[in-house]
Amino acid sequence: GATDRAGSYRVGSQASVLNALSAIGGLKSNASLRYIEVSNNSGNKSMVDLYKPLIYGEIDSSMHLSDGSSILIPAAENIITVYGEVNRPAKYELMAGERLDSAIEFALGFTPNADQSSIVVRRRNVQGKYDVISTSDPSNFQLKNGDIILVNKIQGDDQGFIVFEGALRNPGLYTYNNSLGFRDYIDSSLDLLDNAYPVFIVRKSFNQNTKSWFFNNYTL
Repeated sequence: GATDRAGSYRVGSQASVLNALSAIGGLKSNASLRYIEVSNNSGNKSMVDLYKPLIYGEIDSSMHLSDGSSILIPAAENIITVYGEVNRPAKYELMAGERLDSAIEFALGFTPNADQSSIVVRRRNVQGKYDVISTSDPSNFQLKNGDIILVNKIQGDDQGFIVFEGALRNPGLYTYNNSLGFRDYIDSSLDLLDNAYPVFIVRKSFNQNTKSWFFNNYTL
């Protein structure tokens, strides 16, 4: 199958498919991890999905090998890419019927900065170009081979703060309290540097309605 070292190998009596794959030094980059066929001496075949142990930590009886077992590793046929605000961006193989929520789960879910209402799927069309499809419902979105999934980042603005800059001992970001005045934040006897000019203080404010800045002068 999809390995550079096909052949017969000796493994332990309690060996699993993972042990055998380790013995051969791994798989080719195009190898399937979801449809590995294991046959025993009696001709019985079982299908092994390596995502169960590798992603979910599940080991079932189909993973175990017996004397004379053979393993067939086909090439993967349904590969998608997940990147952006997920915890493990990478290429993943899908089984029939798996949807976008499965791909997000394989990628270990969303990061804290993910905009879960803004997921974009790029899908190649018959003209060789990419259609861009937006979705906010991963559980009902059917993926196709070659899809590229981008989870966008929340681009939020800071709110409820004021910034003090200039000749101050402790400039920086402070929580805004509408019950406090300018002199409640700045004590002229303690907070100003020696080179401060307290008779000319500029307040710069942003107007959300007009999306513009305006300026006022103050004296401390």
